[in-house]
Amino acid sequence: MITIPIYDMIILPEVTYYFKKDVLKDLGAQGAEKGDQLLFLMLKEDKSRKDMSMSAFYPIGVIGVLETIDGDGNVSVKTEDRVEVSDLQVTEEVIEASVSVREVEQDIEAEELQERFEKMRSSLLHFIQGFQWGIWARSYVLHWKSMNEVVSALSGYLTLSDDERYAILAADTVSERTERIEKAIYEFIEMARVSEEAESAQQEKHEKVYREEAIKKQIDFLQRQLDEMHPENVSDIRKFEQKLQDSGMNQDARKEADKVLNRMKQEEQARCNCRHSNYCIGRMYTIEMACHQHLKEPIPSCLQKEIEKLEKR
Repeated sequence: MITIPIYDMIILPEVTYYFKKDVLKDLGAQGAEKGDQLLFLMLKEDKSRKDMSMSAFYPIGVIGVLETIDGDGNVSVKTEDRVEVSDLQVTEEVIEASVSVREVEQDIEAEELQERFEKMRSSLLHFIQGFQWGIWARSYVLHWKSMNEVVSALSGYLTLSDDERYAILAADTVSERTERIEKAIYEFIEMARVSEEAESAQQEKHEKVYREEAIKKQIDFLQRQLDEMHPENVSDIRKFEQKLQDSGMNQDARKEADKVLNRMKQEEQARCNCRHSNYCIGRMYTIEMACHQHLKEPIPSCLQKEIEKLEKR
């Protein structure tokens, strides 16, 4: 019997696993041929052969038989029983161990187990419909015939710890193993769905921002065209806005100038007693910047510096 250490995967009885022959060779199964019996042992953490010992492995493994080797080097292994491992010896060339079959209690009727499996498979089929790769994955999902096959095929995608993976194998009753598999698969579906929804929401948010910016630029372009066609209709506030856009002032000054512009636009909606906008063109400085006679606020220093630069031109 050839012993193969595995890590970061779930291996269970009564499942056909597919490997590349080179992969089995790298795992220590060089020379394996059709009909050979293989023992799969789960490592507690990823280790090289020279660092492996009895304590590096979980105490329950799975035996299987190498069924086929095709012309492309693909190998199929059909697993059979769970086994308890003892007297494990690790060398550079081989891993040897004594094993004894560990039975599992069949405490669920076959009909109930099949119903729960079909419900899980239906949930997976419904879930993958929302993805572009769903059509491709559908044939794989339909090929699965048991919960053991489902969780084995998806083991690389499940957010399970090493102990949680092993606990599925170590469950001594069908009911416990079934519950653990259901929990892992349904949590995987919900986590993937939430991640997809969050990604879609983020994308929609970005698209909204981009759309808003595009609309603003389009409005500004159209407004400029109208201003060129009818310069006599251009308001003082619009002239001020155009001068801000062409001023080339730094970012801090522009922020302060935009605040002034926004106040001007708001005040334009409510004329003051002197029949001018509260930020009317009482004093425009060199670039005709608005400052109403009622305005008591000091000009921000960053904005004042930009104004002074422009006055010196």
